[in-house]
Amino acid sequence: MLSKTVITQLNLNGYNQQRDEAFYHALWSSLSVTEKLQIISEAPSKTLIAIATRDNSEIVRYWAIRHAGQDRNFATLSDMRRLRSDSSELVARRAAIWSYEDVVQGELAAIEAFISGATWLELDKLPAIIERLVKQDAPDWPRIHAILRTFFSAPEVEKALRGPGPHNDFSVNDAVSALEYLKSLMLRYPEVLSSTLGIGLPLGFHQFSLLYGWQDFPADLLAVIVWSNKGSYIDKTIYGPLRQRDLSDPKLIALRDHLAKNDDSTEFFSNRWATEAAR
Repeated sequence: MLSKTVITQLNLNGYNQQRDEAFYHALWSSLSVTEKLQIISEAPSKTLIAIATRDNSEIVRYWAIRHAGQDRNFATLSDMRRLRSDSSELVARRAAIWSYEDVVQGELAAIEAFISGATWLELDKLPAIIERLVKQDAPDWPRIHAILRTFFSAPEVEKALRGPGPHNDFSVNDAVSALEYLKSLMLRYPEVLSSTLGIGLPLGFHQFSLLYGWQDFPADLLAVIVWSNKGSYIDKTIYGPLRQRDLSDPKLIALRDHLAKNDDSTEFFSNRWATEAAR
């Protein structure tokens, strides 16, 4: 293994094509497979990733192209095209997923590896792809689930959608429109998508609100949403109105009873359903 000092220096030096190519000619062939994989994971650069895709080792080529798919800055179209006909079936399958247009086909493992590197800026890619898959005579639900589940669990996506999020970015409106589409899709197919989008979609993101219109959500879908988003906002927005003493709307009463029956959290039970004390 290379020392932390060497890895740190490689990271600090940043991108330098001439230096990286000189490094390859001088040292790459003398490195072990383990050391090459270490560089790919800990100190990659665009040139070194391209070098690694031409390595004699199958596993080095695979991890190089996998890293290129996860970090869009290191992806090279010419390398992807070449590796699609690689002698290794493992490498060729991974290289088959180059863009979001490719995720409507190919193996799920390769699709998940590609999408795991997504950012919130790629949200606008989802509606057209998902709608295309949904409109098939027999919707490919396993593929749809894999795309959506992997996208919303991608580290950069979770950080943006469940944290403070970006501000004043020109792409925010496109992202909000994509989230609104996915919410409408979830309401079209609640029995199929509640476990994926009910958990994956954020409560809010700029002008997007998952809870808007919650009174009309199917009871099972609402139960998934509140189960996966415990906290004061859920308590105030949903449980507060449902625990009012004068609740008379049959629809809301049915929702209250369903949530109470399915609430497996003893920690939150009294706070959620107890009537507020008289002031």
